[in-house]
Amino acid sequence: MVRAAPSALDATAFGNADPSAQPRPHKRQRTSTSLPTASDLFVPRLPGLPPGAQLPLFAGLLPSAPPPSTSDAQLYFLLARNKHIPRRERLVIWLNGGPGCSSFDGALIELGPVKVNKDAETLNLVESTAWNEYANVLFLDQPAGTGFSFVTKGDDVRELPAAAEQVVMFLANFYKVFPEFSNMDTFLAGESYAGQYIPYIADAIDKTMLLPTRLKGLLIGNGWISPREQYPAYLTYLERNGFLRKGTQAHRNVLAATEKCNATLAAMDARGAGGKGMVLVPDCEAILSVMSAATMKDGKCLNSYDTREYFACGTPWPHELAEVTKYLHRQDVIAALHATTVPHKWAHCSQPVASKFWTPNSAPSVALLPELLAKMPVLLYAGDQDLMCAGIGIEAAVAQLEWNGDKGFGDAEVLEWTVGEEKAGRWTTARNLTYVEFSNSSHMVPLDKPLAAHDMLLRFMQVDTLHSAGSAARIPSRVGSEAATILGATHPNGSTLAGALDALSPGSSSSSSSLDLDADLDGSSSPLSGDKDALAHGGFDIEHERTYGPRRTAALVVLLALVGGLVWGVVHWRKARRRERYRRAKGKGRAIRLEERRAGQRGAEDEDEGDEEVGEGGYRDAAGRDGRRGEDAETVAVFDVGEDDESDEEDGRDGADKAQRRRRDDPEAWGDLGRTPDPKQDLVWGGRTS
Repeated sequence: MVRAAPSALDATAFGNADPSAQPRPHKRQRTSTSLPTASDLFVPRLPGLPPGAQLPLFAGLLPSAPPPSTSDAQLYFLLARNKHIPRRERLVIWLNGGPGCSSFDGALIELGPVKVNKDAETLNLVESTAWNEYANVLFLDQPAGTGFSFVTKGDDVRELPAAAEQVVMFLANFYKVFPEFSNMDTFLAGESYAGQYIPYIADAIDKTMLLPTRLKGLLIGNGWISPREQYPAYLTYLERNGFLRKGTQAHRNVLAATEKCNATLAAMDARGAGGKGMVLVPDCEAILSVMSAATMKDGKCLNSYDTREYFACGTPWPHELAEVTKYLHRQDVIAALHATTVPHKWAHCSQPVASKFWTPNSAPSVALLPELLAKMPVLLYAGDQDLMCAGIGIEAAVAQLEWNGDKGFGDAEVLEWTVGEEKAGRWTTARNLTYVEFSNSSHMVPLDKPLAAHDMLLRFMQVDTLHSAGSAARIPSRVGSEAATILGATHPNGSTLAGALDALSPGSSSSSSSLDLDADLDGSSSPLSGDKDALAHGGFDIEHERTYGPRRTAALVVLLALVGGLVWGVVHWRKARRRERYRRAKGKGRAIRLEERRAGQRGAEDEDEGDEEVGEGGYRDAAGRDGRRGEDAETVAVFDVGEDDESDEEDGRDGADKAQRRRRDDPEAWGDLGRTPDPKQDLVWGGRTS
């Protein structure tokens, strides 16, 4: 969720960090062979689900220690399968931050398929805005020791590259258990300190030979990515939003702490360490406690994660955390989630992980972004009411970043973004990088703005909801001056591919507040005012979808199958009929003695044998051969192809007679097939004589 509290991260903890931990080189590795099966990890039913609720979940532990480590590290995951599949399946891997905070924040509080009710006993299904609506979502507790993940020996992960290798090893084993996910378009997403995890994991996936992962993009919410710009942003945020007034003692205290931080960072730069050790800096972390004291009001503390509120100092946040903790401590829940072998109780954030994970030998993840942006799109988003990882600090970091041939966003247009009836925020894109600011939102954007956050996800993944059954297809959204999009196929920069509403285009008298599209585009309800024929953009319209959409397409496929079967039947019948005619014309399949057939057709020879029975087709059968003993054997035609052409027979008859006489006169030309048979022997099927 969040960077650990300043009380937990101090200079003593920093001094205890292991400076000898070095990134391991990527190489081909062997995965564990003692893995559970997918059926072992299936969650038949979560305790507290409403009666009749269907929720396909998998959960459990998988080995994650890369060889040659002797660690028994195992990472815990919860996998929520998608409800709808628009054209193709996708996988989102979600990480919370900390370091050491569990991704059950995301699963049960922010963007997962269920939320825990106040009684900590029952669950509430999330409809329409859960991120597994159109994508499979894997919530991962990492590094080992976080949430339900654990390690009891060989706990040697202290740096970001080593943590990334744990995830690579986990994925290698995950794909063995669930091979169908290895070829899905995959996105890494997360928030806060996951801004460090995600680029390192993406870099490790890109460079390893162990995984076939099709990594398609990164989403980082209120991410801690560039401390050099983000530490000073605390003071800037407080000044701009009126929490500190210049000239006051409180302002001077925060200013002094900020200046000390800047001096420390400058000294680290001067040592030429390449940014190593800057991810969390003790002198800079001190700003947090000074800032908290400077902004107190009526004995209450300003919520650094949501500056819209003051609360009792030390109050856990998010507020839903109390019931989630109670729920995950229940024995029936632990058993259902296959976490009975975990040697500790679930904790929101792990103090042991936080105290060890100061990463003195890792550079801030912002250093990896230029190379990643050359290969895949990256989306950074931030709630404007978050102070802990303030958006203005992220914007400052982007302004100093060089990628894909230029620096910062330059003159890229900042576009207004609306979802449904309200302003969602601002949207900026340039050269594969997108920055989205959410209006009136905290550190946990999907918790505060579930509909807008879901719209952002669908746009980034280019999900076309119009070809699935989800209810999100009826919520209009717009970026900039584009026509309102039905949460359908869009590019990460917000430009529309399909499903625009001309009724909401600039200059229209219609209002988005008066619109509600048909739930499933099947014509069952029609609250949309105006001309539905006008719902078109780029050659794709809603009326067309009603006529030729998935249901109509299925009926058309069935009809085409029936027509195809009928055509095949007719062709097969005609072919059988033609074969029957051919069979009759050729003497019901018996070998044909051509010379006798010619004799039968001419009717000019052997009149003295008129008492013999002539076979069907104008030739005599094998039992009634003519009486001219010693005549040469005739050429036998077997398996003629096609029907006889009478004119061809007439043209070739004389030539055949001459050739027959030459063979009769020239014994050397007889061969096996042309040899005169023994007159006492019968003609054998196949044209051979025995």
